[in-house]
Amino acid sequence: MSRLLCQLSLFCLIFLSCNGIAHSIDDSVKNGVAEAKKTLRQEDEQVRKEYRESYQAAIHHGSAPALQKMFRDLDSTITVRTRYMDSISGEMSFLADKDPTNMEYTKILFLYKGVGDTLYATLTRVNDLARTIALQTGHTSTVDSLRLTVLNQPTVNAWKEQNFSILDPFTAMALLHVFTYEIFQVSKACLPGM
Repeated sequence: MSRLLCQLSLFCLIFLSCNGIAHSIDDSVKNGVAEAKKTLRQEDEQVRKEYRESYQAAIHHGSAPALQKMFRDLDSTITVRTRYMDSISGEMSFLADKDPTNMEYTKILFLYKGVGDTLYATLTRVNDLARTIALQTGHTSTVDSLRLTVLNQPTVNAWKEQNFSILDPFTAMALLHVFTYEIFQVSKACLPGM
């Protein structure tokens, strides 16, 4: 009987220790995710600021009116498309990252409900506009990097499968950050003086 009581006590002690460790690990993961989200926001603000400064300099650069119209078209496209991406990212930030229901919802949203298609179209459109400007300003190699790094699949379905087949809300936010970052970097790079 005392042996059984001792084993039961040992089991309870181990269980409570493991439970405490699990909570500690869970807290560490939550803190890491919060820190990562903060870093993503800071990087996002910085790249947007740098692009805005480059855009303003390009507009006042004295370029031909046709080229300035291209700058404005690119800027307008970026403004509208990144608002959309920001709204999707905002929606993802409200979802619990490891909840299986949210993971399935995120996957369905990106693969089958049009979000992935819209993101691909956005990246392609920005790339095309930036490439057209880059041909005029001489920065084509930098612009080509978007096609090589982000748009690296031959079809939209292959691209969606590569990026969104295994997805949770935090990973979706991180991918949206990468796409937004690339949009601003490529757009900044195609402008004169960069």
